[in-house]
Amino acid sequence: MAPRLLFEVKFKAILFSVFLVLGGLQVGYGQSLTAGDVAFTGFNADSPDGFAVVVFKNIAAGEEIHFSEGPWEGSAFDSNAGDLTWVAPSGGISAGTVLAFSDVNSTPSVNTGTITDDSNINLSGSSSVIYAYTGSDKDTPDTILAAAANSVDEYNGTEGTLTGTGLSQNDEAILLSDAVDVHEYIGDRSGNTPIGYLSQLNDNAKWQEENGSGSQASQVLPFNTEPFTIVSAPTIAFSSDKASGTEGGTASITVKLLESNGLAVDVEVKFLSTASTADVSDIDNYANTTVSFGAGAADGTTQDVSITLSDDSDFEGSEKAVFELSNNTGGAIIKPGVLTLTIEDNDAAKVVINEFLADPPSGSAGDANGDGTRDTYDDEFVEIVNSETKDIDISGWQLSDDGGSSKTYTFPEGTVLSAGRAIVVFGGGSPSGQFGSALVHAASSLSLSNSSGQVTLLDASGTIVDNFSYGSEAGEDESLTRDPDVSGALGSKHAGVSGSGGAPFSPGTEVDGSSFGTGHAIAIRGSEGWRMISSPVQGASFDTMIGDFWVQGLSGSDDPSGSETVFSWTESSGGAFSAPSGMSSTLEAGKGYIIYVFEDDEFSTSGIQGGFPKIIKSTNTENSGTVNVPVSSNDANGVNGIDENEGWNLLGNPFDADISVDALFTALETAGTVNANIYVWDNDNSGGADYVELSKGDGELLAPYQAFWVRYTQSGIDTDVAFDRDDLIANTGTAFYKETAEPSFRFALKLHAGQKHDAYQLEFNENGAIDLDRFDGYHLFSLDPSSINIFSTLNNNRLQKNVLPANLDVTVEIPLQFQVGSINELVFKWGDLQGAPKDWEFVLVDKTTNREINLRTSNKYEFKNYTEGQPQKTNGNRQLLNKGKGEADSDTRFVLSVRPNPNELSSDEIPNSAKLNPNYPNPFNPTTTISYELAKDMEVTLTVWNMIGQKVATLVDGPVEAGEKEVTWNASNMPSGIYIARFEVGGAVYTRKMTLIK
Repeated sequence: MAPRLLFEVKFKAILFSVFLVLGGLQVGYGQSLTAGDVAFTGFNADSPDGFAVVVFKNIAAGEEIHFSEGPWEGSAFDSNAGDLTWVAPSGGISAGTVLAFSDVNSTPSVNTGTITDDSNINLSGSSSVIYAYTGSDKDTPDTILAAAANSVDEYNGTEGTLTGTGLSQNDEAILLSDAVDVHEYIGDRSGNTPIGYLSQLNDNAKWQEENGSGSQASQVLPFNTEPFTIVSAPTIAFSSDKASGTEGGTASITVKLLESNGLAVDVEVKFLSTASTADVSDIDNYANTTVSFGAGAADGTTQDVSITLSDDSDFEGSEKAVFELSNNTGGAIIKPGVLTLTIEDNDAAKVVINEFLADPPSGSAGDANGDGTRDTYDDEFVEIVNSETKDIDISGWQLSDDGGSSKTYTFPEGTVLSAGRAIVVFGGGSPSGQFGSALVHAASSLSLSNSSGQVTLLDASGTIVDNFSYGSEAGEDESLTRDPDVSGALGSKHAGVSGSGGAPFSPGTEVDGSSFGTGHAIAIRGSEGWRMISSPVQGASFDTMIGDFWVQGLSGSDDPSGSETVFSWTESSGGAFSAPSGMSSTLEAGKGYIIYVFEDDEFSTSGIQGGFPKIIKSTNTENSGTVNVPVSSNDANGVNGIDENEGWNLLGNPFDADISVDALFTALETAGTVNANIYVWDNDNSGGADYVELSKGDGELLAPYQAFWVRYTQSGIDTDVAFDRDDLIANTGTAFYKETAEPSFRFALKLHAGQKHDAYQLEFNENGAIDLDRFDGYHLFSLDPSSINIFSTLNNNRLQKNVLPANLDVTVEIPLQFQVGSINELVFKWGDLQGAPKDWEFVLVDKTTNREINLRTSNKYEFKNYTEGQPQKTNGNRQLLNKGKGEADSDTRFVLSVRPNPNELSSDEIPNSAKLNPNYPNPFNPTTTISYELAKDMEVTLTVWNMIGQKVATLVDGPVEAGEKEVTWNASNMPSGIYIARFEVGGAVYTRKMTLIK
C-alpha cells in the first residue's frame, strides 16, 4: 500500500474489473461449495471486529455460508465458539463478489445478503481464527471452505488444528502475520483463477497490516468490496513487468504459463510503439511473435522471446520499449500482461572537456575560484560542457589527471548536467561568484601538472568520455581551451583566442564571458516514495518543475480527483500540511515541499514510463542575492512552551549551489533560538526510509533542490530570515541529502527488525546538558509507515539524539520507547564505545526480563516484542512529526543507563572482573536463562541450590573465556519453589534468587 503522511494517500492504479448486474435475474446459480471456493480477504480483531471474504463460485439466492471463530477441535468447532450465518440475497451473487462483515461481536452487518443465527464472533489481536463452512450444525459441518488466522497456534499448536478440516495451511487456510490486529488483501483483483488468487492471498507481502486502534485501523477499514475478476485456466503472464538490455546486444522476455488446463495455447508478444520512447528501429524492426505452449505443458512452464537491440552512433540515453501479451487462443492473460524493456545506450554522451587550468598565474590575477586568494592548487580547474540536447545524469562520473588510473574527483549522486550547460570543478578552496550559469564544485585536489599530463573524464562505468594529453604549454599561466568553444579542438591558449580580451581563463563561461546554458537540474535516484524538495529558481511552477512526473490531487495535475501528492507545511496553530491550489502555483523561494515520486510517469499509458533516475529541472533564472524566508514559532496550545508540532519549519535551499549548514544556522539564529540540527529525508536509507540529521559544527552541506526541517524552540517568532547567497554557498559538490561527518564521542544504539532499523544516539560534548537542550536531536516519525522507530521522551518531546555533558558525573537513566508494528523478533546492536571514558559503564536494562546488558562486553541483545501469553504493546499512532505526550510511560521496557561513577554502586551488583545477571524469565516454568559476564578468562562454577541447602544442578564448572555468557536451566523435574543460582569466580561468590512456579 501507499505510504501515509498524517493523511491517507490513494495511489492511481489501472484496474480492469468485470461487474455483473444481477437485478432480479437468477441464471446458472446453485452448486455445492468445496474447500477453496471461498477465501478470506480481510481480518479485523480491533473493535468493532469484522472480516471479509471473496466467493469464487456463483451463489444462488437463499444459499447459506456459516462462519465460526473456532477453534477447530478435530471433528467439530469449540462449543463456545461464536458464529453467524450468511444468506445469499434474491438473485444470488456472482463469482468474485466480496462479502464484508462488520461489528460481528455486537450488531453484525454485511454489504450484501442477510445475517441470521448470530452468536457474536469475538476475534483477538494476539491469537485468533475465523472459519467459513457449509452445514447448519457447527458440531457436524458439511464442508469447511476456508480459514484465516493470525497465529500459527490456531492451526497446528496448542489452540487448534487443521486435522479433519480438509484445508491446508498456506492454501485454503491463510496464515496472516502473527498477533496483528487488522489485515486486508491489497493485491491484484483484475483477473485470475481461484487457484491463482489463493496463491496471491497466501503471500503476506500482498496484505496491508495495522496494529493498534483509531487512525491506524482506519487506514485499512472499511474493507474493500471491489470484486475479483474470475477467469479460467490456462493463465498466461510475463514472468516480470521489467527487463533491460544494452544497445547492440540482446534482451530476453519471458512468458509464463502460470496455470495449465492441459490444452495447447498460444499468445502473441506485441510491441506497443505508441506507449514506447523507443521505436521499432531500436529493436531491429521486431515483428510480433507468437509463443506456443503445447498440450500437457505443466504449470510454470516458460518460453523466452529474444529481442535484438539495434546499434547506432547517436546518444539517446535510456529508452523504453513496451510489450504486451495479446491474442491468446484460450484461457486468459493476467498481470503482468505488459512489460517495459529499458534499453541502455552504449554510445558516449557528447560531454566535452572544454577548458582546464593547470598553472594559475601569479598574484591576484591567478584567483580563478574567486575566493580572494591565489593558490597553486585550489585555483586549478576543469570545465566540462554538455553539448547534447538532453540533460545527462553524471552521478559517479570521475576526473583523472593521468588518463584514468588515478581519480582526482567523483561527481556526487544527483549531479545532472543540463543540455548545453557547463560544470566547473576547482582544485579546492571556497569558490565564490556566479561563473556564468555553470554548476560549481570543488575537489580536494585536481593534481594537474604544469609540464605534462592527461586530463580525463570517465563515466560511472569507467569508460573514457573525453581526454586530452598536454605538454609544457599548460604551464604558461593561462588555461587551455577549445577554439571555438565546445566544437573546436582543445589546446588553444586562452588569452590568444578571439573574444577572450586577453583574459587568462574563463571558468564556467564561454571564452568571451557569456553563459553556456541556463538549465538547473538534479537527479532523483532510488525507488518510488516521498522526497523533500525546494526550488533554486525564480517563479517556477509545480507544472514546470515536476510536471513530467505523475502528480495527483491538484488542479491541472494528471489526476485532479486523486488524493494529493504534494504538500507544504504551516507552523502556526500547532502545524498543518496543505496542498497547493494547482500545478500552476509557484514554489516559494526558501520554502520546502514534500512530494510523492512515482516510478511510472504515465499511468494512462501501458508499461512503466519514466523510471529512475528522475530529473527535476527548470530553465528559470536562479535566485540570487538575498532571499527572505518566513519562519515562525508559536506556543499554540499555551502549555509547556514549544512542544509537540510547534516550532517546526519546512524550508529549502533556495540556490543552485551547495550551501553550508553552519552558515545556514548563522542565518537562522538571527530570528531566535533554534535547535542545532536540521533534518532531511532519505527515501533510500539502508534498512528503510528515514530522516538523517545534519548538525551545526559538523561541516555538513546541503545540495541544490534540498528541503529540510528545522525547529525553533523559542515562542513568539514570526519574521523573515535573510538567506544571502554569498554567505551560504559552499561549492564543493554535495550529494542530494547529506555528507557524513562523525563527532569524536558518539555512539548509536540501533534497533533492528530484519532489514529495517532505526538508531538512538548518545553524544557527549561540552555543550551537552542532562535536561533538554538545543543540541539534542528530535525524533520525526518516518514518512514510510512500514519503518520502525526508537526514541526517548523528555519534556513532551521525542528525541533521537541525546547530547549529554562530556564531564557527566551522575548516573543518567534514559527510558527508551519504540514502535515496530507487528514485528516480534527484534535485536539491539551497537558498536565499540570508542572515545568514551574507560571507567564509565553503559548498561541496557530490560525490565521485562529483569536483565542488565553491559554494552562494553556485548554488541547485541535479541528479544521478543512481547512475551508468551501477553498482548503486544504499542506506543500510540504514528505521525510525521514529534507529538510526544509527557514523559516515558512507567512501564517502558528498556532503560539506557549511563554510569560515570560505577564504583559508587554495590560491588555485589557490579563486580570489577565478573558479574552475575538476574535470570530471565523470573518467575519461570520450566526453563530460565542465567547470564554472567567476565572481564577476562577465568575458572567458573555455576550451580543451583534449593532452600534447604541441597545442590540440585551444576551448570558450569571449568575455564570460561571472557565476555557475556548464557546458560539455560531446565527445572522440569523440580518442584515449585525458590532456588539459588550460585556463581563462584576469582575467590568471590555471587548469588541470585530464582522462582519456579508450576
